[in-house]
Amino acid sequence: METTNLYQSPQSELDQSSTEGGFIDFKVWCFKGRLNRLRYFIYSASSGFIPYLLAGMIYLLFKAVVGEEIAAPIAGLSLIVFFIITLVFTISLLIRRLHDLDKSGWMGLLGIIPLINIIFFLYVLFARGDTGANRYGLPVQPSPSWHKFAVFVVLGLIILSQVAISMMMSSLGYGY
Repeated sequence: METTNLYQSPQSELDQSSTEGGFIDFKVWCFKGRLNRLRYFIYSASSGFIPYLLAGMIYLLFKAVVGEEIAAPIAGLSLIVFFIITLVFTISLLIRRLHDLDKSGWMGLLGIIPLINIIFFLYVLFARGDTGANRYGLPVQPSPSWHKFAVFVVLGLIILSQVAISMMMSSLGYGY
């Protein structure tokens, strides 16, 4: 009689028929599968800009059509909706990045513990994922060369936004 360990983590089925060269295709809105560190950085860092950009566009559109009194609350509500969508997206990215490291997605809860979260996110960002198949599936295809350029663009946007925020805060009297 065969015994089954009830406490063993489930094994993924590696479907070789839908892959080319032992890699899986990259899917954006998915909680299953794996994500390499370069794609994780690009998509998670750039997703922080998107809610502000969309809410700003909505604000400008409504301000031109109906006026600022209505545009500001609508832009504020849209920003909340965009943040919720972005939160779900970044959680899916974190889970798949942890899968690439052969860790459970539940390990992502370490991100809410102060001080530990800094070490945790540095580990997630810089640790090399499994090169072959692991219990979460096949690796994602290697990143194309334009992703390496995109890293520098995203880093530049982060630095530029920090400079802009500090200049704005100092002009409002909150600076050093």
